[in-house]
Amino acid sequence: RNRSPLRTRTRARARAGDAPLRPRQMQRTVTMRKPACAPPQGGFVRAGARATASDFAQHVRTMRGECGRSRYAKSLREARRQAARDVLQRHVLIVGEPGTMKTDAMKLVHFGSSRRRDSMRMLDCGRMLKLREIGAGGTAKAALEALIDAETRVMDDIQEAFESHEHGGSLLLRDVDLLPESAQQVLNDALRGESLRPVSERIRVVMTSSCAVPLVANDFDDISLTTVRIPPLRVRRADIEDEAHFFLRQMAVEQDNPRKFVFSGDGVRALQAHDWPGNEEELEVVLRRAVVQMNAHQSRERTLVESKDSPLVISREVLWPGSKLAYGGHRSGTGYRLNLFSVLPWMQSLMRSSLWNGQLQSNFVVPVFVLLNLGLIYGPQSRDANVFLNVFWCWWWPGILITYPLVGRMWCAVCPFMSVGRLHNAS
Repeated sequence: RNRSPLRTRTRARARAGDAPLRPRQMQRTVTMRKPACAPPQGGFVRAGARATASDFAQHVRTMRGECGRSRYAKSLREARRQAARDVLQRHVLIVGEPGTMKTDAMKLVHFGSSRRRDSMRMLDCGRMLKLREIGAGGTAKAALEALIDAETRVMDDIQEAFESHEHGGSLLLRDVDLLPESAQQVLNDALRGESLRPVSERIRVVMTSSCAVPLVANDFDDISLTTVRIPPLRVRRADIEDEAHFFLRQMAVEQDNPRKFVFSGDGVRALQAHDWPGNEEELEVVLRRAVVQMNAHQSRERTLVESKDSPLVISREVLWPGSKLAYGGHRSGTGYRLNLFSVLPWMQSLMRSSLWNGQLQSNFVVPVFVLLNLGLIYGPQSRDANVFLNVFWCWWWPGILITYPLVGRMWCAVCPFMSVGRLHNAS
């Protein structure tokens, strides 16, 4: 047990007079076993071959799962697993905005299914169409003829993929929404033809799209086609911190960097306040730029005495340097907005506590709401004799209209209708 390759190499270097390297600084080697069906990117290496840490990082980057513990992440994770383990082996359509993890989800559906060891082929529809359009130029007539020829060849490529692929395997189609309408109709006909085959001989098609594709999903119901919708990152703000930590760990493996990166409080709030129109891809780009800036700053400040084990803090200024608007100025309408959580930190702790999210609604909001409704129904129907009518019409609704522009989200946290609905769903 004391003769591992890592320790033997370190001791040999020490005997030769060289300073022993730390395990994280040493170029690590791993032995990979080639599976029956490797990913199309070639992330796996030859069986029994020696691969460096960078090769292992490229293999890890071929697929990634859903990060986060929000209800959106849990629902997406469960839907993706159900599609992978489907006994009927129905076709799968994964819909999500540009930049979301559609391609990763598509791969996970295939490699999580019972067909993961069967033959698999992946086609990038957008790239395939662009390659066919190369050479379209000159006059308008020549460009039109080249475009028609490109559409025809794309339709032929799709038909050839279904005809030449081994029955019982899987066909992964990326960005089917970029196909022309004629090619989408050909794909629909091919899917309907495969649905008539037995499950064991059927080619299972897993597709991704950035929008709805009615021509592809036409005449299909839940029995023949499963749709998995990936929510954008702006509705999963609770998962942004977990996504950011995942990308930081991934970059640390790629660069073999032993330094640890952490986010400051304003850095996390800046990430959560941004709308992220590019979703996960934009988040990765922003974090890569921040890591490069932090490494460059550390190389310039070599004179500072700092422990190598201390983490590097990523703040809002590192994420969006020189920004004058709130949270990097990347969110529309935030120029004149005051964040009460930044001014009053105790309010943020109160809003995230169980007292505000659960106990206040069940022990105060719901009983008061029930009492108010009973007084409105069974009490006198004049405001002079019924205090509940006075409170409801003279204070409640005018107060909502006046305070909503200032503390609208705070009102949603104590809305009695949401509280009653939550109790009803729990029961």
